[in-house]
Amino acid sequence: MRCQDFRAAVGAEPSTQRDDIAAHARECEVCATFRRDLQALDRVIFAALQTEPATIERMPATRAAPARARAWSAAAGILIAVGLAAGIWLAGTRSSFAEQVVAHAQGEPRSLLHTLEVASDADVTNVLSRAGLRFRSGSLRISYAQGCWFHGHFAPHLVVQTDDGPVTVLVLPDEPTPTRATRFQEAGFEGVVIPAQRGVLVLLAKGAHVDTLAGAIRSALS
Repeated sequence: MRCQDFRAAVGAEPSTQRDDIAAHARECEVCATFRRDLQALDRVIFAALQTEPATIERMPATRAAPARARAWSAAAGILIAVGLAAGIWLAGTRSSFAEQVVAHAQGEPRSLLHTLEVASDADVTNVLSRAGLRFRSGSLRISYAQGCWFHGHFAPHLVVQTDDGPVTVLVLPDEPTPTRATRFQEAGFEGVVIPAQRGVLVLLAKGAHVDTLAGAIRSALS
């Protein structure tokens, strides 16, 4: 089951007990969290709906006013919960940033190969200079340097060879710069999004340690 199919099904029925939904939730922590969030909001909405307006109207005036206030508060809670649920569902059904990055890397299969080849400093410099960046040559074994398009902007696509395998690096100077690094798992890849001087750097790999390489990549770019 694909993540988007899972999120569409759970968005329509958060309490569904379908076998394929349960199996996917065991395999994908991101989707499992999405499901738990929607189920929690579903419980909030259900609890708020237990308020009985008819009962409130039969109360003495001295008791009815506070009860009516609680009812309005519950109604507001329902609206907020529904809004949150809609936001979670819309965010979940849209292709996530991690999915887009992995799909981009998979679209260039040459970039996923473990090889002894090394790209020339001139090739790397040329690709990065088109994004307004400079590259300081060092101990990094860059085997792949191509200019790509991501979210409508030019994005250098590098591959660094390590002893544990290749690490894909997307240099995204036009993406919003986050305040801290964010790790993700997607389609068998381990990834990290780190703030750069401009935009972000995204590193992803299967088997290689992206965290140990992140600092070296950031230091090599300016």
